[in-house]
Amino acid sequence: MKQVHGNVTSFVDLSSPGVILDTDGIITNKQHIALCALTADCLPIFIYDPKNLCVGVVHAGYKGILKGVIEEATANFVKKASKVTDLLIGIGPSIGVCCYSVSRERVGQFQDKFAGFEDIYSADKGRYFLDLKSVAKQILVNSGVNSKNIDIMPVCTSCNNNIYYSYRKETGGGVFASVIMMN
Repeated sequence: MKQVHGNVTSFVDLSSPGVILDTDGIITNKQHIALCALTADCLPIFIYDPKNLCVGVVHAGYKGILKGVIEEATANFVKKASKVTDLLIGIGPSIGVCCYSVSRERVGQFQDKFAGFEDIYSADKGRYFLDLKSVAKQILVNSGVNSKNIDIMPVCTSCNNNIYYSYRKETGGGVFASVIMMN
């Protein structure tokens, strides 16, 4: 994907180009097509429908989450005959609430957009820490995904930048690939 921190997700098949422009999620129901998201603190979200045989991967940073990229991805699965209740979700390595320090204004944006969501940030000595993983899970549950079908990797890319790249910790260092494919 040529990721743009937006809310577009695209369906791909064997006739699609190798790089999908201006998108932050890709979905396919075809075998042997590797779908890849590049991240370095943003959430890589893997989606699998075992009944309808469809997979997808989403690049979800704070901008994309605010713009609705997660909701758009689940809606596109439904357009391809999936039931949201059948979806299995994996959220891969990303920055944790322990390290994602943000402004009070950004916390306010999330509170406004996701009114009623719980535990989306923590505060300590005048600093605010956003929990993107918690927000993503609550979006998915509100979309109809069963919470037991959501697996969140409890790894912070910033705390573990010896294993994973962290944009914040390494000041733009590198990225890692999150890939899903049906055989």
